[in-house]
Amino acid sequence: MTRLTKTEAANGLTKLNWMAQLWPDEGRRKIFRRLDRNPSKTLPLIIDVALESGDPIGRIAAEWFAAHPDSALAHQIEPSIPHQTVVLRELAAETAAILHADAAAIDDRSETVLSERARTLNNLSNRLSDLGRREQALAAIEEAVALRRTLAAARPDAFTPDLAQSLNNLSNRLSELGRREEALAAIEEAVTLRRTLAAARPDAFTPDLASSLNNLSIRLSDLERREEALAAIEEAMALYRTLAAARPEAFTPDFAMVLNNLSNMLSALGRREEALAASEEAVALRRTLAAARPDAFTPDLASSLNNLSNGLSALGRREQALAAIEEAVALRRTLAAARPDAFTPDLAQSLNNLSNGLSALGRREEALAASEEAVTLYRTLAAARPDAFTPDLARLLYVRGSILWAQGEHAEAAASFAEGLRLLAPFVERLPQAHGDLAAGLLRDHRQSLRDAGQEPDAALLGPIRRILAEAGIITAEEDEDAG
Repeated sequence: MTRLTKTEAANGLTKLNWMAQLWPDEGRRKIFRRLDRNPSKTLPLIIDVALESGDPIGRIAAEWFAAHPDSALAHQIEPSIPHQTVVLRELAAETAAILHADAAAIDDRSETVLSERARTLNNLSNRLSDLGRREQALAAIEEAVALRRTLAAARPDAFTPDLAQSLNNLSNRLSELGRREEALAAIEEAVTLRRTLAAARPDAFTPDLASSLNNLSIRLSDLERREEALAAIEEAMALYRTLAAARPEAFTPDFAMVLNNLSNMLSALGRREEALAASEEAVALRRTLAAARPDAFTPDLASSLNNLSNGLSALGRREQALAAIEEAVALRRTLAAARPDAFTPDLAQSLNNLSNGLSALGRREEALAASEEAVTLYRTLAAARPDAFTPDLARLLYVRGSILWAQGEHAEAAASFAEGLRLLAPFVERLPQAHGDLAAGLLRDHRQSLRDAGQEPDAALLGPIRRILAEAGIITAEEDEDAG
């Protein structure tokens, strides 16, 4: 029997991938057969094929690997799986799970074993997060932090960098579940550690410091600490600009990420022209990156297009804003169709912005349809993870109510605003500065829509929220009195 060359074998797998797209069961069966026959040669080829020709071969390989776990094979392919990928997310997570199970099975508390166990937990957390498995991702990173804290206490010179890395990731995982204050505490600790490391060895640790400063900015912004958020992102920007100038291939993606976030921080402070300039630069960079490596950078491009639309809209460039958000929705719809757990929140966010864009151009029926779709998606998300998604659902109900109000459906608008207030009330009580602006807007427009509809306000709903907002200084005493 003639042995296939690597190119011939890859071509054959590509054809099987196409078959699996058209005839899933037959394609899956034949890909499984290839893997059964020679996994150590086939699995690395599948990684290349998936990156070239897309789904579903990566998912099929992950399913096979879950049924045939092999730590040696996992070690073999781990370096070949890109850090940023869509089509290989399931295989990456399965590989990380096998490597962690292998490390956890070693009955040894030596420094080397504990360090490897922490490493595999850290990586597993990232890969689970990429699939939207947020609770499992948090559990893994919490265990990694605990192990690395113990290691760093015994040998700080060796293990403080690892601890800082896991604290950075812990902050991300906590944020994904809506635990904003804990997320901020974790990233503040990571920044403190990495600032010390970067001061001693800038060449080695400045990129890590820049990464944590970017995350610190987002955590501060989540708590409406806008000036501090801007200061953190500007420091990250300065560091990444220097890094990207010296090594563009390595750091341009990070530079684009920080530009994207800088745009958000500037916009939150009303610096609209600067925000738009940053967003436009981020889109240009990410469009180039996505053209070269769509699997890695298409989600990032969609994120920047979403922000670009907001920036254009804020400056009254409505047609361009609509074009940008329509492109973002198209990209995110495709991503969410393939991996709903990972990308549905992003799709819902862009649908909400699409609704705003359509409404601004007077296309209110289409705007309402987009808003209803976004609300439906977020109801499901908030039911599963209320801390993470309920405030966003309240924001979407605000947009929906505004569209209904503009259409003269005042009673329906008032009901949408009221639902948003009910959902947001416990969050406002816990963190008035983070959620107060949204609550104040809902309160104001709910009151006006009730007047337009000839209805009376619900004192039991509005009274406690008005009190909290007044005590926090978010609404004035006069506004509170007028709200009554």
